[in-house]
Amino acid sequence: MPVYNVNHLFGFMSVFNSDAIRNVTLIKGGFPARYGGRLSSVLDIRMKEGNNQEFKGNASIGLISSKLTLEGPIKSDKTSFMFSGRRSYVDLLSYPFQMAANKKYGESENLWVGYFLQDFNAKINHIFNNQHRLYLSVYTGKDKFFMNDKYEYTNTYSSYYGQDGEEGHQVSIQYKSKDKARLQWGNTTGALRWNNIINNQLFANLTATVSDYKFRIFEDYEEERIDLIENTTEKSSYFYEYYSQIRDYGLKADFDFVPSPNHYLRFGMHNTLHYFSPGVTVNKDYYDSGSTPIDTIYGNKNIPANEMMVYVEDDITLSQAIRLNAGLHYSNFHVQGTTYHSLEPRLSARFMLSSRISAKASYTTMQQYLHLLANSSMGLPTDLWVPATKKIKPQKSQQAALGFAYAPNTIYELSVEGYYKYMENLIDYAEGASFFELDQGNWEDLVTSGEGESYGVEFLAQKHQGRFSGWIGYTLSWANRQFDEIGSGEKYPYRYDSRHDISIVTTIKLTEKTDFGAAWVYRTGYPFTMEDEEFQSPFTFFKEPNSLSDNSGTIEHFENRNNYRMPDYHRLDLGFNFHKQKKRVYRTWSVGVYNAYARNNPFMIYKDNVWDEQNNTSTTQLRQLSIFNLIPYVRWGIKF
Repeated sequence: MPVYNVNHLFGFMSVFNSDAIRNVTLIKGGFPARYGGRLSSVLDIRMKEGNNQEFKGNASIGLISSKLTLEGPIKSDKTSFMFSGRRSYVDLLSYPFQMAANKKYGESENLWVGYFLQDFNAKINHIFNNQHRLYLSVYTGKDKFFMNDKYEYTNTYSSYYGQDGEEGHQVSIQYKSKDKARLQWGNTTGALRWNNIINNQLFANLTATVSDYKFRIFEDYEEERIDLIENTTEKSSYFYEYYSQIRDYGLKADFDFVPSPNHYLRFGMHNTLHYFSPGVTVNKDYYDSGSTPIDTIYGNKNIPANEMMVYVEDDITLSQAIRLNAGLHYSNFHVQGTTYHSLEPRLSARFMLSSRISAKASYTTMQQYLHLLANSSMGLPTDLWVPATKKIKPQKSQQAALGFAYAPNTIYELSVEGYYKYMENLIDYAEGASFFELDQGNWEDLVTSGEGESYGVEFLAQKHQGRFSGWIGYTLSWANRQFDEIGSGEKYPYRYDSRHDISIVTTIKLTEKTDFGAAWVYRTGYPFTMEDEEFQSPFTFFKEPNSLSDNSGTIEHFENRNNYRMPDYHRLDLGFNFHKQKKRVYRTWSVGVYNAYARNNPFMIYKDNVWDEQNNTSTTQLRQLSIFNLIPYVRWGIKF
C-alpha cells in the first residue's frame, strides 16, 4: 500500500508507529525489479501479524502523545489480531487556558485554536491450513490544525444631530460572526492479502489495496448584521477550500519461485487505478445585498489514470564470493487518452573481496508517473503530488552506485558508497508562478519541464553490539536542476539540496535497568528563492523576464531560482530509560528532551516591513519562524 505523506507535524514525527512495525528495509540504490514507479529510495515497512498463541500488549503515556498496542489470538493457532493507536493531546491540554482567556471577553468573543495528530493500525491474520492464509490490514492517520472563532458585539449610536444639537434617531446594529479554518492532511490505506503455498518451491501472494491521501486548507466564514430597531437582518458568507488528493485502487499478484539453492526468482503483475485531484479550489460567496452569489471550482478534479507493471528478477549465487540480482521491469501508464511505456533493466552485484571486505555495484533505470511539485518560496512548505498527463511527461532516471564495506568482526562495520543519478522530464514552477497561484487555473499552465542530477558520497561507521553502541554517518551530496525557462537556463540547487548531512547516534547501557540515548543531527540549510532587487514601476501589472510584479506596482527581480539558503539545521536529543520487571508487566520510565540546547531551527523565512518612527522610513527585514524549540518529555510505558 503506498503512503504518500510519511510525516506528522511537518516532519517532526513519523506517521509510522514503531509499536506496530515488524521490520523496515531501506533501499537507496540497486532497486530490485519488483519495485517500480519511483526515482528515489524505497522504504519497505511490514506490520506485525499478531500473536496467535497468547495475548500481549504495550502502552505508553507521555507529554506529547500516548499510544496503545494490543495483539493476541481470536482463535488459538488459527486467527490473530493486532491493533495500535496513537494520539497527541496538546489541543486537549490547552483547553483550560483558552477557556480562561475567553472569559476575559465575556460572550463577545469565543476563540479556540489547536492541533492534534492521530494514527491507527490494525491487522487480522487467519490460517485456513498449511497452504492458505488471509491477512486484512488497515492504516489511517491525520494531522489537523484548527481555529474556531465566534464574535459578537452591538454598536449603538445617533445617526445625525439636528441644527440645534438635538440628537437624531438611534441606530443599534448587532454583529455576529463565525469563522472556522482548517489545515489538515492524512492517509488512509487498506489491504486484503491471500497467501498461498502452492508447493515447496512456489508460493503466491494475491493482494487488493486501497490508498487515499488528502491535503486540505479551508475557511468557512458567516456574518449577520442585525438592525435591532428596524428588526431587519442581512447575512453574508464565504467559503474557501483548497485541496489535493490521490486515491488508488490496486490488485497485485506476486510469486516467489526457488528452483535451486543458487536461484531465487520473483515475478508478478500489479495494476493500480489512480484518481488524482491536484490543486482543486472551491469558492463560495453569498451576500444579502442582492449581488449574484459566487459558486465556482477551479483546477482538476478526479483525473483517472491506470498504471500497470510486470516484473521478473533473480537472486543468483555464482559463488561464495559473488552474488547478483538481475531483473527486468515493464510498466505503462494510461491517462487522458495517452499511454506511456517504460522497460527498465536492473542489475546489482556484491563481491566478497576478502572475508572482511566486500564491494557492491548497481545500475538501475526508473520511470515515475507522479511528480513532486515543490514550492521554493520563503513561505510555508506546501509540496504537492501531481500526475503525468497528456501535457506533462513522466520523469525518468538512470542511477549508478559503487560501495565498499569493511567488517573486522561482528561488532564493527565501516562503509562508503558513491552514487550518481541523472533525471529528465522533471517539473518545477515556471518564472513568476508558485503554490499560491494554483487557485487561478490549471496547475499544468504554471509549470515547466527540465532535467536534474543528484550525486554524492556517504560514509557510515557502526558499532552493533556491546554496552556502547551506535553509528556516525556523513553524506556529502549535490542535487541540481536545470530548466530552459528558469534563470536563463542556468543550473540551480534543488529545493532539498543539502551539502552536508551528519548523524551521530549512540546508546549506552548504564546498568541492567538503565540506558541512555543521544542523537545529534546536522544538515546544511535548504535553498529558497528571494528577489535580488525590488523597485517600483509606473505600470501596475508590468512584467519582464525573470521578474514578478504585484498589484501595487512593485517589481521583484530574480537572477535565479533558489538563490539563498536557510540557516543550517542542527539539534541534540537526549533521553534516559529506566526499566523494571514487575510481577505482570515490564515497566519503563523515559525522560528526556528534544532539541536540548534550544536551537531555533528555521521552519520558514518570511519578509517583514519594519517602520522607523525616528527617520519616518520603512525597511524590509527577513524573519525566521521556528516552531519547535526545547521540548522536554516524560513517558511511562508498560509491556505485558
